Amino acid sequence: MRVVVCGGDAAAAAALRAHAELAARRPHDAPPLRFYLVPVGGMTVARHLAAADPGYAALFGEAWAACCERAADNSAPDQAEMSSRIARYLNSIGPVNNVPIGEAMVAYRERSGDEDASQTFVPFVALEEGGSPPARPSPPATPAPHDLQPPPLLAREPLELQLDYWLVPGRQAEGADGKVTVKASFRALHVTRQNAHLCITYLTKEKKQKMYIDGTEWNGVKFFQLSTQWQTHVKTFPVATCGAPLAPPET
Repeated sequence: MRVVVCGGDAAAAAALRAHAELAARRPHDAPPLRFYLVPVGGMTVARHLAAADPGYAALFGEAWAACCERAADNSAPDQAEMSSRIARYLNSIGPVNNVPIGEAMVAYRERSGDEDASQTFVPFVALEEGGSPPARPSPPATPAPHDLQPPPLLAREPLELQLDYWLVPGRQAEGADGKVTVKASFRALHVTRQNAHLCITYLTKEKKQKMYIDGTEWNGVKFFQLSTQWQTHVKTFPVATCGAPLAPPET
């Protein structure tokens, strides 16, 4: 079954949650799905696909963003070009890119003034990037702002919370369990997957309690915890690639 998702990070995140929930409810007879991601606005997974698949990059690279802007201004040729590119993507026969699914456990207050926090588990795309986690037994120094790229997990306003994470084996101090706890007001949090582990980079600032996970806003967040894998048997998000050769334009 082919599912087309048009939009940005929030649309991709909604499709990911629906996929994880459906497959968990029907572990033995869930229909095989292939998601076709058409980026309209910023989409992290689309940038990942473009870096790995030249055909996808040819369809949905920089020229695509300009085409979308002109089509929004009622440019008929660009609207036709958008339709043609989407059709070529759907008609391509590239393999599935199984994007890893991570898990964020979020404790938050549903309404202002509530004493008790609700808890939910949120799947998110755990994409791999280069580099190595810091080998430190204590919380790392706050990085400079220019070191951060637009992350998949971002508090666009400062957010007060507690962050617990564990250093990879061999990187903690002798005799320590490797656990690091950071209590602060976070302005940005960048989480990337590196093989079987997660790498965390963050900026801290003044208080607020709003967080974005894959483009979805969460208010009243008090605590969250990250895992490299989703809790059910569903471990990947099956996204279609273009492959080579790219399907020809329709005539």
